[in-house]
Amino acid sequence: MESGRFYIFHGPDAFSQQAAVNEILAESSEDESTRELNTARFDGNKVTMSELIHACSVTPFLAERRIVIVENLLSHFEAKDRKTERQELLEFIAALPPFTTLLFLESSVLDKINPFLKLARRIAAGTSREYIVPKGASLQRWIRECIAEQGGTIEPAAVALLAQHAGESLHLLSHEVDKLLSYTSMTRAITAKDVGTLTPDSAELSIFRFIDALGTKDRDKGLELLRLKLNAGEEPLYLFAMIVRQYRFILQMKEMLEKGETVAKATSSLKLHPYAASKIAAQASKYASDRLEWIYEKLLQTDVEMKTSKINADAALEALVVDICS
Repeated sequence: MESGRFYIFHGPDAFSQQAAVNEILAESSEDESTRELNTARFDGNKVTMSELIHACSVTPFLAERRIVIVENLLSHFEAKDRKTERQELLEFIAALPPFTTLLFLESSVLDKINPFLKLARRIAAGTSREYIVPKGASLQRWIRECIAEQGGTIEPAAVALLAQHAGESLHLLSHEVDKLLSYTSMTRAITAKDVGTLTPDSAELSIFRFIDALGTKDRDKGLELLRLKLNAGEEPLYLFAMIVRQYRFILQMKEMLEKGETVAKATSSLKLHPYAASKIAAQASKYASDRLEWIYEKLLQTDVEMKTSKINADAALEALVVDICS
């Protein structure tokens, strides 16, 4: 039997992380039910060391390998008060049971001096991979390779347009690629007209980009995205309602996660699509709670000003962007 192995997949590209996880799961067992039976998943915000060690030590049932997946645990061990737990886990994973594959999934990039990354580099049983969402030319190359792997072709103008429509969401891009390949039946190259027909810019995706810009206090980007929507004829009050809705979800997600709820549980409670929930959770992590409350109060103030005609709606939205990014 092979030795125990552990993997550290870290970075914001959750799509590629999950693709790598799926490959490992597929290799562990051909039978899906047996694979699921021998797979344990944990939220790093809630799991204890004893629970994790026990899960890794249980002999697999009717299979050669046991898979244990832990989300967002290693970043917590950077705190000084968790030194004892950190050392305990380091010693355990350095000598994993031979039948165990332990996967650490981290939504942010770990520091290069992180002791777990050092361990993964030092011993043969460890593997670490950094997953960064591609941008610009790298994103366009990703699109071309994704289509080529499935036997399709795409024109350069279509690549650029698809990247523009889908932003940096590989989940969304993969979905759109599948639609386009099906539409053309792979009998010809995908054109810019195909992309325009099948991949209209969605309101939800636009608001994600807009809130991302505000979350990083990128005032110029925020104003650019706002003006694009207004110039395209978007109704200011509708756009404002979308902004309020998004921040309400971010605030609710932040509160639930701070209470120890998992993203999956919050997704169900808030009745969100999993993709939208993952974006909202990522956005919530960028804000302190008091900052979110301040923004929400600012939104309420702007709402009153717009409805009482104290300020032009377009100007109110631009002022809102400047205030949030200050």
